[in-house]
Amino acid sequence: MRRWMAGWMLALSVAGWLGFSLFLFGSRYEAVAQRVAPDVLIEEQPVTAAIDVTSVLDRLGPDGRTEYAAFQNLDLIHAALAAAVLSIVILFCVERFGTSLAWRGLAAVPIGVFAAECVENLTLSRLIAAYPGVSAGAITILGTATRAKFVFGLVAFVVVVGCIFGAIVGVVRRRGYDQDNEPTFDPNREDD
Repeated sequence: MRRWMAGWMLALSVAGWLGFSLFLFGSRYEAVAQRVAPDVLIEEQPVTAAIDVTSVLDRLGPDGRTEYAAFQNLDLIHAALAAAVLSIVILFCVERFGTSLAWRGLAAVPIGVFAAECVENLTLSRLIAAYPGVSAGAITILGTATRAKFVFGLVAFVVVVGCIFGAIVGVVRRRGYDQDNEPTFDPNREDD
């Protein structure tokens, strides 16, 4: 029963996250990204100087900055859903290959991605609200959060792939073990 419920929980969380992703990146993201085309939005580029941020915020214009700030709020929800899905995937897989409670601690890895995303989005919202006054300290925090998000994201990806692989190996081993322990009927066997 517990595994069946875990499977449904995993399926529903993935479906909810994918649905929200389609909404966010299908409509909201495109509306903001088109305003700065052919360039990319701030969180998609290495932020190293105040001019990078200022030029993007200039091109967005007042309405675009309002849309961009609203996008940052929705992107926080998306980051929370993504972290929850990754944590559930890790727990679901660990349930299939690990018996130690220590393996369950891997589910905390996606929280690093979420934390970095929170810092990035809140810093961007602060920069948008403070425009045209762009602080060098906020730019440093933004650049650091963006890099941390990508590093934590890579680590989370490796952990999820490793957990999926471990779950597959665990299921195959258990099935092989179960098959080896099952009594078999051999009509040619002579009883002693």
